[in-house]
Amino acid sequence: MDAGLPSHLPPARRAVIEACRRRSMVVGFWRKALPASILAILVALAGWVIARGLMPQAPAGPAEIADIQMLNWKFFGRDDNDRAFLMAAKRALRDAREEGKISLTDPTFNLGAGKVRANQGIYVDGSTDLILRGDVVIVDGDGGTIRTQEALIDTKTGVITDRSAPGRGGIQIDNNMGKITADDYVIAKNGAVTFKGRVRGTINPK
Repeated sequence: MDAGLPSHLPPARRAVIEACRRRSMVVGFWRKALPASILAILVALAGWVIARGLMPQAPAGPAEIADIQMLNWKFFGRDDNDRAFLMAAKRALRDAREEGKISLTDPTFNLGAGKVRANQGIYVDGSTDLILRGDVVIVDGDGGTIRTQEALIDTKTGVITDRSAPGRGGIQIDNNMGKITADDYVIAKNGAVTFKGRVRGTINPK
């Protein structure tokens, strides 16, 4: 016989009362256990935060810097004579490690009736210099072509000079007058070409 229960209670009633008592005991246990558990978790978290603050911090590594790629890149400007020019490239890559440096793929430079194209190029944002490398072709307003391997274009003056190492560059001109080759050159803003070193030429008969 269960203590505290009248003996005359039927078994079903007695079972219900006992179930209620057990439920009340469980509820009472969790009413005390849950706050204690929450308090213990909060104390543990506070201790972890304090411990982390006291631990020596490893120095932060350098931030990842990504290059910026631009397709069908274009840059418009004007030279010292207020002539409009256009620099363009199929692909331009702004170097994140060298401020302002832009590497160009299949670049072109247009100034007036003249046009220059090459395989690769380098332009530094804010400068006046455009460096072209690899199969550089300069086409003048009359359709004549000048071929070289490396050229430096001053976008403010329109002057083009040889950038190749001695003995590796040179220039070849083909026009309706004939063909001229030389080791070095300077193309002035008016299109006049100055040849330097081992100048050779073939003049077409009229």
